[in-house]
Amino acid sequence: MKEGLTIGQLSEINAELHTEIAALKKERDALAVENSTIKTMNDCLAEELRGYESDGAFDGPDMHKLWHSHAGALPATDAAIASIQAHGVDRLADHLSGLNIMASETSVREFAAQIRKEPNHD
Repeated sequence: MKEGLTIGQLSEINAELHTEIAALKKERDALAVENSTIKTMNDCLAEELRGYESDGAFDGPDMHKLWHSHAGALPATDAAIASIQAHGVDRLADHLSGLNIMASETSVREFAAQIRKEPNHD
C-alpha cells in the first residue's frame, strides 16, 4: 500500500492554496492602499503642525522634523504599491498579447518590471 497523497489530492490542495494566496494578496493590496493614504495624511498633518511650531503656539516636539526624518521609511508599503501598479501593467500586457501586439507587450512588461524596482515617491 502506497502512502502519501494522490495526484488528485495534490491538485485539490494546490487549488485551495492558490485561492488562499489570492485572498491574501487582495488583503495586502488593500492594506497598502490604506497605508499610502495614512502616509499622505501624516504629511499634511506634519505640515499643519509646522505652522503652529513656527509661531510658538505648540509646545511639543518638532513633529514635522520627526515625520520627515522617517519620510520614505515605509519600504514594505512602497513595494506593495509598486507591485499593485505593476500588476495592472501586466494585465494590460496580457490583453495586448491576446491582440497579437508583441512589441507593445514586451515594452509594457519591461515597464511593469521597472515599476516594481522603483520606490513610490507619490
